[in-house]
Amino acid sequence: MLKDFFSYYFVYETDLPASIKGFREFGPEHITWLVLLILTGFLACRWYRKLQPQTQRKVGHAIGITLVCMDAYKNIVLLALGHMDVEYLPLHLCGLSIFMELIYSYAETPFWGNVLYCLSAPGALSALLFPDWIRYPVWNFMDIHDFTLHGLLVIYPCMLLVAGKIKPDIRYFWKVMVFLIGLAVVMSGVNALLGTDFMFLRLPSVGSPLIAIRNLFGARWYLAGCFLLVSSIVFLIYLPPLLYSMLKRRKQKIEQEK
Repeated sequence: MLKDFFSYYFVYETDLPASIKGFREFGPEHITWLVLLILTGFLACRWYRKLQPQTQRKVGHAIGITLVCMDAYKNIVLLALGHMDVEYLPLHLCGLSIFMELIYSYAETPFWGNVLYCLSAPGALSALLFPDWIRYPVWNFMDIHDFTLHGLLVIYPCMLLVAGKIKPDIRYFWKVMVFLIGLAVVMSGVNALLGTDFMFLRLPSVGSPLIAIRNLFGARWYLAGCFLLVSSIVFLIYLPPLLYSMLKRRKQKIEQEK
């Protein structure tokens, strides 16, 4: 195992020998990664919540810069290996989320907070649950990078949510959706220009629920099906905090009437 680690750590997927296998979705390696990220997230949220606001802000800056550096590191390695391609530009939703979280770490506005809550974290979580890098073995740099980066994209918004810095507000639902549509329009233009499939606007990611959407709606209505799925998920994500807020107001009203 140690020999394999050093032999195939910096090897691109198409250069891996047939004898080197990747991992299965929800297999032992995948589950182990998810458990480690959950434990890391739990500890990070507890730690972050106890920090002073000024320190929390500095931690946010560090996380945002780290995300950018991690993506740059991946691209430098791919360039050195001779496999850097336009498809690795950070223009998928998760790649764009790197910059969304960096922006929030400095701006900390309600809009960007809701974007992280509704788009960045769920998108990265979907990637963790249905990874498209399963061809890589667990000791490859791409496997470690992708799990770590997507994990951090989920953990940081969770830290903000637990600390009360992100306040989910359903009134931002339409703003988030308009923002997402705007991104999709821009990425459609980029895809047409570069022949790419950023944000999976042409074809679904391998092993993801988007395959079911394409099968159900067909190629012609694939984007309409994606919009319906995403808007439904975003709305459902808003329901727990909305219901909690309603119950809290009702409880306060009852106590005032006593």
